[in-house]
Amino acid sequence: MFDDCSPKQWIPTLSGDAVGYRSKARLGVKHVIKKGRTLIGFREVGSAYITEMTSCQVLVPELARLIEPLSRLIDGLDSRSTIPQIEVAASSGAVALVVRHLAILSSEDLAAFAAFQSAHKVMILLQSKGPDSVKPLDDGANPLLHYRLTDQGLVFEFHPMDFTQVNQAVNQNMVNLALDLLDLNSEDLVLDAFCGIGNFSLAVAQRAARVIGLEASRASVDRASSNAQLNGLGNVSFEVADLYQSESASLVLPQINKALLDPPRSGAELVCQKLVASACNKIVYVSCNPKTLRRDADILRAGGFQLDHLGMIDMFPHTAHMESIACFSRGSKNG
Repeated sequence: MFDDCSPKQWIPTLSGDAVGYRSKARLGVKHVIKKGRTLIGFREVGSAYITEMTSCQVLVPELARLIEPLSRLIDGLDSRSTIPQIEVAASSGAVALVVRHLAILSSEDLAAFAAFQSAHKVMILLQSKGPDSVKPLDDGANPLLHYRLTDQGLVFEFHPMDFTQVNQAVNQNMVNLALDLLDLNSEDLVLDAFCGIGNFSLAVAQRAARVIGLEASRASVDRASSNAQLNGLGNVSFEVADLYQSESASLVLPQINKALLDPPRSGAELVCQKLVASACNKIVYVSCNPKTLRRDADILRAGGFQLDHLGMIDMFPHTAHMESIACFSRGSKNG
């Protein structure tokens, strides 16, 4: 796909442990009468069927060991036929379970969840409708987990429903690589587009003069701002912006000289077009879709950028999915 625009240097593939790495997952749930039990596991590709399993080697151990107990828990509920999924998240020794339920839970079911929560030392949250309906089983409980970027001495709070990388070891390596490629100094003004809860922003802010993070989700922007305060970083700010709208994509471009992009599968076409017309001279682009990366790379190359580095990121061992990281640069816009 990149045959006609090979990088100056290929980066060795970033990888980590092949088992026990996944700290977040969405597990399907189905009570199967013919089997006489509740199945909990990943949905099979291209179907609604759930793979029958009692454990999972790709999950971190504190999540893997819960699959069979969860199956027994759901088996005993009045609502066992109206619970379609459980989202699981683990970080720094804490575990959260978000239970999606399509019917009102009986007092007996609520008591069963409370007993499970106590026995297995997990936090259970209930989701009756959309993401905004998620609330802890225990009223007033703090639903936040946290993860660390140890190399940077940073800690991030996150809600179990927030987007975070599922492979924390590879995430640390990816952040380290992005910092190296950006080659930051104390005068740099950096844009972090599609910034989420600040996974890259805070690490960049430790080395740059100022960082501006843009993200479409108000909840993520609020969390990123809170994480900046938590880590004592006053030179990073976050704004809500739909980066698929021209006005938002132009919001801060006159101020920045470097950029980090980590878009969803649809890529960053409009942002790249705006960056080409700006004074930006270095871009690190983390991609989960090689097709949109290639499209956006063509935009940047047509605008005077060259592809300096390109590499793969094996964020999801035992799957066909690979992520990419690319670094583009050009001379001064005025020189």
